[in-house]
Amino acid sequence: MGVLAAVVYLQPVAVLAINLTLAWNPPTLNSIGEPLENLAGYRIYHGTRSRRYGYVFDVGGETTTTLSGLNDYSDHFFVVTAYDEDGVESRVSGELMWNSVCPLQPTAYDFDGDDISDIATFFRRMGPNEGEWKIRRSVDGIVDTISWGWSATIPVPGDYDGDRTTDLAVYYPDEGMWYILQSSDGRLKGGAPISWGWNMALPVQGDYDGDLITDAAVYDPEEGNWYVLQSSDGRVMGGGPITLGGNRAFPVPGDYDGDCVTDIAVFSASDNEWKIRRSSDGRIESIRWGFNGTVPAPADFDGDHATDLSVYMPNGGVWHVLKSSSGRLLQGAPISWGWHEAAPAPGDFDGDGMTDPTVYGVRERTWYVLQSDDGRSLTVEDGRHGAIPITPLYQVFRWYGLIP
Repeated sequence: MGVLAAVVYLQPVAVLAINLTLAWNPPTLNSIGEPLENLAGYRIYHGTRSRRYGYVFDVGGETTTTLSGLNDYSDHFFVVTAYDEDGVESRVSGELMWNSVCPLQPTAYDFDGDDISDIATFFRRMGPNEGEWKIRRSVDGIVDTISWGWSATIPVPGDYDGDRTTDLAVYYPDEGMWYILQSSDGRLKGGAPISWGWNMALPVQGDYDGDLITDAAVYDPEEGNWYVLQSSDGRVMGGGPITLGGNRAFPVPGDYDGDCVTDIAVFSASDNEWKIRRSSDGRIESIRWGFNGTVPAPADFDGDHATDLSVYMPNGGVWHVLKSSSGRLLQGAPISWGWHEAAPAPGDFDGDGMTDPTVYGVRERTWYVLQSDDGRSLTVEDGRHGAIPITPLYQVFRWYGLIP
């Protein structure tokens, strides 16, 4: 039997009466690579702990099924298997985690829609329309090369059309324009560039209104003003700028309170203080986490749907990740993964729902991923001098002069 690749879609209703629809692609080859001719059906395995499944559902020959009653506010884990007419069962598919409180937030930098971050870079060539994206698709390993943008633009990918697939997007700071290529239909979002920003503003896109669609947003590093254009209604969040930061504090937006909404947040390198404006209650939370010379690298490293405070020490290539789930260090100690000229580039590259510590060697033009699911390393070369890694804070680091 072939190994199945499960692709799961969510149909949200109300929190107390949720219907979760799972769908997957049927296998075409058996375990020895021959055409599969005696496929009989599928089984869904479900549990509330990773890789521990207490429930099994035989769905026959259907390639989709709907589960209801998942209303206990806990994590749910699913895999699917196939079986043939002799009852021989395949290995399980990749595991999918879903939570009824924060249902299936789009995976960052997932350009092929398989809920796994893709390794991608943006290369600026001189001349018009010379912004070249190079994307290594995790679903099949194929490398796509796509032109979108030009040398003066900044890559700002996100899910701007709500199809759970990352869209190619660039920000042109000279005119404050956003050019968003929708993955759902291949068209420019809104039919025209979106005017939102100015030449000294830093792009800080995120889902600030909680509608599962990325919002265009910019941050003024001198004044500390945030300007968010809500995708849900086209209005300015808060009716005007929201002030948090200034004095060149790093913008570090993320979902720190785990409510499925991006929080406005900043990090001050002078005193290693994080200030987070919690979207759940509007409260400003101040936390000190970091050391002299560290740079922020926040992400959900423990898979609890909340952004963890994390810093990367270029001098030594060490990660200090404070888990939001327990308040303890990830792996119980600092993680050595990188070196002084490597840029932190975290993402969920193994598809287990947890962010992997990852660095991009700017001079080596190579990605180095420490996979959280098995502790193994993944090395991927890009091969283009001057390519920009598609990662949350790379442009911010360059603006502050922290990396080459």
